Amino acid sequence: MRAIARATQWFEELASCQAGSLAEVARRERLPKRYVERLTKLAYLAPRSVQAVVEGRGTAGLSLQMLMDGRFELSPDRSDQQRQLAHG
Repeated sequence: MRAIARATQWFEELASCQAGSLAEVARRERLPKRYVERLTKLAYLAPRSVQAVVEGRGTAGLSLQMLMDGRFELSPDRSDQQRQLAHG
């Protein structure tokens, strides 16, 4: 859950122009830019999708790590995410 909270915070900083880029966020946080980019993908998850992944419901074996590194791509459309999680 902490990773999702960080991702959401960084996304909101970008959207509100408090941060100019993910590279800027990475420098500030002293993290690799690639890690920040991967983690920020989690900001697009619907709350119900987050809950399903964290609780292990839905698509068997799906983890936040798989979402971060692109092994499983969830739709940016939150209603589609629920269908994807239900059907794998």
